Amino acid sequence: MTAARSWVCGVLRIKTMLSKTRIRISIEKGSASASIAALVLLLPFTIVYLSISRINAAAHNQDIHGLSQTRPNVSGMRRYYLTKESFRGGDKNLLEENGAGACTLGYHMASMWELLDPSALRYNPNLGYGNDDSGLGPPSYTPGWIRTGFQMTDTAVIPGKANCGAWLENDGYGTIVNLPSDWDDNNQRDIHFWDAAFRSCMKETQAWCVSDESDISGSCTTPKPVLCNQVLYENNSGFPNHLQNYDCAEERLESGPEVVYSLNLHEGRTFTVTVQVTDLTDALDIFLLSEGGCTQGNCYSKDSFGEQVFTLKDMQPGEYFLVVDGFEGASENYRLSITCDSEDVYLPVLIHN
Repeated sequence: MTAARSWVCGVLRIKTMLSKTRIRISIEKGSASASIAALVLLLPFTIVYLSISRINAAAHNQDIHGLSQTRPNVSGMRRYYLTKESFRGGDKNLLEENGAGACTLGYHMASMWELLDPSALRYNPNLGYGNDDSGLGPPSYTPGWIRTGFQMTDTAVIPGKANCGAWLENDGYGTIVNLPSDWDDNNQRDIHFWDAAFRSCMKETQAWCVSDESDISGSCTTPKPVLCNQVLYENNSGFPNHLQNYDCAEERLESGPEVVYSLNLHEGRTFTVTVQVTDLTDALDIFLLSEGGCTQGNCYSKDSFGEQVFTLKDMQPGEYFLVVDGFEGASENYRLSITCDSEDVYLPVLIHN
């Protein structure tokens, strides 16, 4: 008498979800040969399914990687501001560019035709002068020198023509403009939204500045925020080239586009920061600039430069500006990583009896 036997047959059920593959095994009664046959038949399909799942997951990760390499958002709006300092109409530094003049790096003295419609622009309150009720917008009733587009003259006394000898002489008169404060007085709107007048070139006056290009996240005018222990996949193509020399690497010509990041280190700690750029086929350099952002390429220290990596110790809390620049015109994809190790800062406590 032969005893009846039962065998377990495993039936494979596969459920794929983008980057995860779940395998569920249910148990049913059957014969041993049926179990083996079912597994043999299902094995090739299982391998194919797992391969497809891995391909889908890789494609998803590549999509994320690709998105991070695309150009940053561009608002399409240029920025402008009224200087906090004042200048005579013929002061030499009024027209100087690249951050050496009245306007900071990435800006130049504005023409009337660049500021004619301020609603198409964004005011920069961080750089510019403001009144009590300016908020994030420009001040009213506060005039500034403005370029006219007219030929050189130091004798004209007509707004739109007067230009202090094309802003090279302190003799004669120059054109000033301001946004009106009396909105119901049409006499305060001489040209579109602006009130215009002429003024002696000898009188120190603020000046209107406008950005060289549209507001791009990652440019000198609008640094791109970056966090500690963050990894970015970027490309420096198409960005401005304002900085070509840095005082911590004077022998290297950084004539390629640069991408500018802002890094904030929080209060209550000191930091050891390591910055690294990898996945390169060409030469990109990295710099950490001193306080003030995009100035004249003034580095945080002589060690805040690296052809691929640098580490700085005992960094204090505050905002720092990190630049990835193209050596001898280089532009390409890169992987940027910022690692921050911090230590608590202990302040002494005074105990009085």
